[in-house]
This record gives sequence, structure tokens and C-alpha cells, in this order.
Amino acid sequence: MGENPLNVVSRITLAMFGVGVGIGLVALFTWEWIEALVMSDLGGEERQVVEGYTPLAFLLIASLSAPLVAGIVGIFEGLRTSTNRSVLIIGAGCLIGATVLIVVAGLFISQAGPGNGEEEGPVGAFDLIALAGLSGIGSFLSGIVTSKFGSQ
Repeated sequence: MGENPLNVVSRITLAMFGVGVGIGLVALFTWEWIEALVMSDLGGEERQVVEGYTPLAFLLIASLSAPLVAGIVGIFEGLRTSTNRSVLIIGAGCLIGATVLIVVAGLFISQAGPGNGEEEGPVGAFDLIALAGLSGIGSFLSGIVTSKFGSQ
């Protein structure tokens, strides 16, 4: 890979940013759909459960999707590389990209739930950053393994 490492990391991060925006928008639209069609039929306790756990489910989906996206990116970027240094650069891009994916999706998801973002939801800012970091570690490993297989 004779390519500038910054270009590789930027390309991976931008791709994962786009996925984060997509996941966040789908989560936000799904929440609006749930509010319009489902919430009106629920009682007090049922409503509380749905309002509390739906944003968490959206975050779970986003955090599980990051290593999957990193794996796909790793395969395609790995096809363009032949050195272990390049594989590590791809892994670093996947780590940064996954962190961005979770934070961006989390910003959209924070608008879902009770109060539409006026009060802090079930996950605070620190917890979101911690989840993004954990997902980034998994994505780093996923990106390294798949790019190594893609490079052979």
C-alpha cells in the first residue's frame, strides 16, 4: 500500500460516519413510528418500558453493527494492501470509524425516547463514549483480521 495512511483512515472513518448517520436516522424514524402507532395503545407501565428500553435497543444495534462494518471495510481495504503496517493502519481506521459511528448514531438516538432529547435519556454522554470505545476495540480487531485475510 503506497497510499498515504491519512487517506486510508479518512476513507474508512467517512464510510463509517455515513453508516452511523443511516443507523441514527432509521432509529429516529422508527421511534417516531413507535410513538405514532404503538404508544397510544399502551398503559403507564408498558409505556415506561418501551420508552426506556427502545433507545437502548437502538444503541445495541449500532454497537453490534460497527464491527460488522469494520469487517467489510477490512476485506475491501485489505485487497489493496500487502504489508502488516497497512493492516494496522486499516485497523486504526476501523477503531476511529467505529467510535464515530456510535457517537453519531447515539446523537440521533438520544432524540428518541421520552422528552425527545429535552432530558438525558437512559444513556449519558460518558456512557455513550465508553460504548463507542468498546465497539471501537471490537472493530479494530475485526478490521485487522479481515484486512489480513483480504491481503492474501
